[in-house]
Amino acid sequence: MLFGEIIAATGFVDFFTEQLLELPFRFLTESLGNLVSAFLWPIPLLQLSPPWGIALLAVIYFLFTYLIKEPLEKWLFHDEEQS
Repeated sequence: MLFGEIIAATGFVDFFTEQLLELPFRFLTESLGNLVSAFLWPIPLLQLSPPWGIALLAVIYFLFTYLIKEPLEKWLFHDEEQS
């Protein structure tokens, strides 16, 4: 793909200008795709088996809330407690 773009470019400056103009659009597209996939990750879990998927999500939520959240916050935000 990159090799084809280099050959298709009419000059050195044109190639880099085109790449610099495409970079923000590629970054935006990839960021939006990651955002959507971050919000939709539970769907395959729920589609696997709806009653078991919901139960598994509830168990994961409670495990995080009561066992993982506090140590994680202490580890990540240990500087704020000293102030």
